[in-house]
Amino acid sequence: MVKKESKKSKNKKKNTKKEQFNNDTFMFSMLLSVTCMLLVALKPYHFTLFSHSLTFSLLIIPIVIFISNYITKKYNFQNSFMSIIISTLMMIAFLLLVTNLTNKPVKLIEILGDPICYFISMFINLAIYYYILTNISTKSSMIIINYLFTMLLYTFLCIIFFNNIVLTNNFWTELLICSIIQFFISLILVYFDMKIERGIAKEK
Repeated sequence: MVKKESKKSKNKKKNTKKEQFNNDTFMFSMLLSVTCMLLVALKPYHFTLFSHSLTFSLLIIPIVIFISNYITKKYNFQNSFMSIIISTLMMIAFLLLVTNLTNKPVKLIEILGDPICYFISMFINLAIYYYILTNISTKSSMIIINYLFTMLLYTFLCIIFFNNIVLTNNFWTELLICSIIQFFISLILVYFDMKIERGIAKEK
């Protein structure tokens, strides 16, 4: 009887741990989704720096990457991938809602452009980041490079979708300024990333 009760208590503890794990993952998936919606919402708004117009969304992209990386490091690859899918679908729903509220005609390229660019860049980021976690000892420099690569990839995918690879005269200067700003934001986020305890075991 005592053995049966101990087994039941162990099973209950395992179930509660699973429930907490699932709840935490869902919470961070929602946080990632909200941040992604903010990324899209801030795209039309710009600020001027060194006589160049830059979108406020460039400040959000590193934060999106950080949240996704946090899910990967704290939970696992599968949960992070599911979070990316959920946030992509939430972005599409948000863009459809905004289009409906503003009585604009629905254009697939405007609805699906940002979510597709986001999904591709974040999936590649997930794959590289997970490889860094499991195979590389000195992680910080590689994670910073991965941040910059992901942000540049997202930027160029957006250019392909929305500008048909047409570059303005100030494009390279604006890209350089954006990259410098994002680099310093990434440095701060990578510092916090290195403080996060890894919550996943290496897969065999």
